Amino acid sequence: MERQLSPEKQVETVKVARIDFRPGQRTHRHVHPVPTMGIVLKGAIRLQVEGEPARILKAGESFFEPANTVVLHFENASTHSAASFATFYLLGPDDDEIIREVR
Repeated sequence: MERQLSPEKQVETVKVARIDFRPGQRTHRHVHPVPTMGIVLKGAIRLQVEGEPARILKAGESFFEPANTVVLHFENASTHSAASFATFYLLGPDDDEIIREVR
């Protein structure tokens, strides 16, 4: 995957996290104040970013969550199997927050 970032975005640090979801586990609606990229390592993830259709991502497929855009759905697509993904947070020199829940 390749994505163009805003010309104003200065990336100084990349924070990487592996996140494991139990069967059926989901996140709340949230926003990342920084651009976020990731890849599904195991299982399947249902993702819907505001303004885009929902999609199912399988192991080996990547995703992009633009900064300051609401993520409506991010969940394990299976109620029977675990899922894992790696996320890359693209941090600028003044970025200290990576996720914020929204209602």
